[in-house]
Amino acid sequence: MELLWGFMGHSWVYSGFTGLAEVVGAVLLLWRRTTALGALLLVGVLANVALLNFCYDVQVKLYSCHYLALALILAAPAVRPLIDLLLRGRPASLTIPPEPTVTPRGERIWRILRRLVIAEILVVNLANQLGPLIYFKLIQPLRRHPLAGAYEVDRFVRGDREVPATFTESTRWRTFIVRPDGRLAVRLASDHFDDFWTTPIDPETQTVTARRAVDPLQYQAEDVGELRVVDAGGGALTIVGELDGVSVRAQVRPAKRRFELVDHVIQARQGG
Repeated sequence: MELLWGFMGHSWVYSGFTGLAEVVGAVLLLWRRTTALGALLLVGVLANVALLNFCYDVQVKLYSCHYLALALILAAPAVRPLIDLLLRGRPASLTIPPEPTVTPRGERIWRILRRLVIAEILVVNLANQLGPLIYFKLIQPLRRHPLAGAYEVDRFVRGDREVPATFTESTRWRTFIVRPDGRLAVRLASDHFDDFWTTPIDPETQTVTARRAVDPLQYQAEDVGELRVVDAGGGALTIVGELDGVSVRAQVRPAKRRFELVDHVIQARQGG
């Protein structure tokens, strides 16, 4: 899943194109004349989404399959005409779905319900999208930890051995992250994340108790050690302590490049 988000988020053009295809397909479903076109577009888009979810083990497989099934149902009336046109070389035409026959009173009730449903969808989606944006852009920066940011790990010692920065060293830290709330996470040399469910860094002792998830769905974790974050000056930090019964020591410096995907991965693992 981390690999998928990494390469998907690497290109804003690709991410924008796939997002636009989803939006255009959904908008075309709002009119009967364009329902078939929108459904066919969404079948292609959602088949790709569902396949990515299964092949990269993203935890919304059923969610994407439900949307794909709905798109297939809406596209079903267009299958036979497309086969006639594209495979058999015969003239073909699509039939526009007729509007249901209702009484004047039923029509009024339907209009009210339709507007309520559309309003609910818009309000819920805007709240889900703008709520976190407002929080992370306006509220959280006011509480931002002074050491918050991403740091490159220059030197890492585990036990009595200095661990080289190679992809084969699965325990070697590659990036050290202090979240805005003062909690910690580590990106390993293998590109995996080791996310510690810690309390914020204690402002007096500069220490945290590192915890690792045992059952993420139940928010159960176990203590795996204690770390102390020391300001080494010039923006650099020294991290000393113990993890999994082994002493660790790392020297880190502020990263020169941005890690926009880091918070998304961490929040997803914590159910954020």
